[in-house]
Amino acid sequence: MRAHSVSFPALFVVRRDSIEEHTIAIVQAHVTRKELQSTSAFREALISALTRWVATRPEGKQAWRLTAHDFNIGDLAHWIGTKSLQRQCVAHGILDLTVSIFSGDDTTPWTFDTILIDECALDSR
Repeated sequence: MRAHSVSFPALFVVRRDSIEEHTIAIVQAHVTRKELQSTSAFREALISALTRWVATRPEGKQAWRLTAHDFNIGDLAHWIGTKSLQRQCVAHGILDLTVSIFSGDDTTPWTFDTILIDECALDSR
């Protein structure tokens, strides 16, 4: 990959819409243009890079075929190590792209807003 003197961090949380499971992908990268830090601009650049990869590279065509023309974030996580895909991302301003996927059917009541202090234990002191 070619070196870029200036890059900006980009981080996105991509969720799957499903009531049967809880799945999110954490997408991280460095981008060569500040505007690529926005979700819509980053997604557009990524779609352009992946479309070009599928249109021009044998491994891209294979990925598109193997996913039954349904290449999504999970497939990107699988193919992300492909050098030609990485080169296409760089050409579209996306550097050091990583995708981490977390999935489960856990129905625990622990949410973002769950209070993490036991007030009863505080009162007993």
